[in-house]
Amino acid sequence: MNEKEDQALRDEIRALPDLDPPPGLGDRVVAISAQRQPRTASKGPLALAACLVAAVAFSVLMGERSEHAGDVDYEVLAAQASITDLIAESQMLEERLRSMPFHGAYGDTGRVLAYRIADVDGALNAMYLQDVDDSDERARLLHQRVVLLQSLVEVESQDRGAAILRAAF
Repeated sequence: MNEKEDQALRDEIRALPDLDPPPGLGDRVVAISAQRQPRTASKGPLALAACLVAAVAFSVLMGERSEHAGDVDYEVLAAQASITDLIAESQMLEERLRSMPFHGAYGDTGRVLAYRIADVDGALNAMYLQDVDDSDERARLLHQRVVLLQSLVEVESQDRGAAILRAAF
């Protein structure tokens, strides 16, 4: 989709009429939500630890990548990385994407990568919502997400650098 098609789709969605929810929907939502409340473990400390580990791992990885840009073996990286490392690296890559000029205006390749990342995120969310505790599958999905994010950062860095040069000259 191009920008005009995206905007046309947004306009069509905004033009849809408002619908009243079915009677009793709010009560059903509250009841389902109450059934899912037993989770009491806070994920805050785990997230903080993951960020700290990722910051160290990311700085080491980025230092090695700058010296050996083509020598990264992603399979070895996945085997050595823990889930917390993968989450932290994923967060760092997302932050790097957010810091780029023209944030969110991806080219064609960037959009494909973004959609693939969304698919991985959907699978991770489904595992979380279904309380599936398969750490190998979760690690595989997180590794796939990190590799896709790395590709997106590289593609967008190159695309945006070229766009800036075209605009400047």
